[in-house]
Amino acid sequence: MGTESPSRKPRFAVATTLDTWRYELRIAAGVNDRLRDRLERVEREMRDMQRACRGNAVVHAGLEGPAVPEPVVYMLDRHDNSDGSMVIALNGGQSVKLSPQLAEVFRFIASGDTSQDSDDPLVGWRSRAEILDHLAKIFNRRYPPRYVNNLLGRIKKALADAHYRGYIQTNRRQGVRLAFLRSSARASRQANR
Repeated sequence: MGTESPSRKPRFAVATTLDTWRYELRIAAGVNDRLRDRLERVEREMRDMQRACRGNAVVHAGLEGPAVPEPVVYMLDRHDNSDGSMVIALNGGQSVKLSPQLAEVFRFIASGDTSQDSDDPLVGWRSRAEILDHLAKIFNRRYPPRYVNNLLGRIKKALADAHYRGYIQTNRRQGVRLAFLRSSARASRQANR
């Protein structure tokens, strides 16, 4: 006659398990809401791009697109960090992180005039003097004029490292801008409010 220990039934912390499951459901619901918001934003941007292309299209290699110089930013995915830096992706491509000063200059040149007063489908130009004034106002500091060229060079290099070339346009007379389609810029501005 052996002394067998009675088998123990596994014990469950039912309340803790249910709390964990509720937590997982809340996370899944939040992800679902963010995905739905992103899909709605993409649909709005596609609709805006279609409107911009109507009556202003050219056919190139059998593809139809807006009559603007290449490359063009149709979609700007932007995430502002608490330290002032920013992570961007152009047209759904690779992410690029910009330091606070570079982020501020990029944000400023990407937010040029979006009114439809001109035939130019891209956002308006920003002069180097406007960029210097903007930086002085944001960072409470004066910068020498050559500093703008330095910052623009660093932005172009960061973008080129992520295979974004030609998106920053410069013109001696007009200034600097991001090759950002006006209708997309307006849609992006409304989505970020």
